[in-house]
Amino acid sequence: MNTKNQKNNKFKNSPYLKKVLVVYKKSVFELYEKSSDKPVVKFIKNNDEDAIRIRKSDAIQKKTLKKVISSLEKYSINHDIVYRGDLEQTRNIDSYSIIISVGGDGTLIEVSHYVNSSNNIPILGINSDPSPHGSTGFYCCCDADKFEGFLEKIDEQKISEIGRMSLQINKTLLPEQVLNDILLAHTNPAAISRYRIGEKNYKGSGMLICTPAGSTGFMREEQGEIMDLNSKMFQYILRSKRNAKPEFAEKIKITSLTRQGKIFVDGQHLIYDFSIGNNLEISKGNSIKIFGDIEKKRAKYYIS
Repeated sequence: MNTKNQKNNKFKNSPYLKKVLVVYKKSVFELYEKSSDKPVVKFIKNNDEDAIRIRKSDAIQKKTLKKVISSLEKYSINHDIVYRGDLEQTRNIDSYSIIISVGGDGTLIEVSHYVNSSNNIPILGINSDPSPHGSTGFYCCCDADKFEGFLEKIDEQKISEIGRMSLQINKTLLPEQVLNDILLAHTNPAAISRYRIGEKNYKGSGMLICTPAGSTGFMREEQGEIMDLNSKMFQYILRSKRNAKPEFAEKIKITSLTRQGKIFVDGQHLIYDFSIGNNLEISKGNSIKIFGDIEKKRAKYYIS
């Protein structure tokens, strides 16, 4: 039996590599090069410093995806590949034993919305462009160069359990759970947003609510507090309010007093209407499994 076959046998016994789903992002260049907006196409193809950086990032990301697929093929690991924008059309996601996210935090967070208590699929994040101007990759455990070595010891790797928030709008449970944060805001960013929590009314440029893991992201930029990853609370703060202080809760009900309100879930891609009179209930959701020591990583970068 040759070395390759020995490795194949080892991976066949791994609970994580029985059936792999690879989800990848498209680079800015890929998204813009076929745009109908001629000034955009002209910009990304010129010799401007930013345009050159966009093209370099495109090359790095394509190389990363190629390396990931090459490693899976090398060990004859059963896998499927899907672009993150087509993930909603992917069927039988419950049949996968692991999801490999190739991109940055945004890609992994989008993937997380398809993981629930019924499938509980672990996610392995690969930073597709770890260069200084590339992806942040906070949730990513490795890059292309380290992927194969990580794969060879996958059964020994650390897996972090990360808490999420569950959302109900007017008693209807949303299918996606929140890994990082949600923003309640008017559709017009210059307009005032209004909400009520209990007997207290709030108004400002929006309300930000985050999970413990999300407290090192958007919330941190809003002068929120970095939370313990194991906290059962979530944090919220009113944006643009002078001397605003973050508040904490395990469960909360928010009533919209904004006629054209929206809920932005984990960024700009997932949006729900939250117009006047609507009620949003936030509570603890199901945790998610992410490869890597997230506690150690956040302590290194965010906690002194």
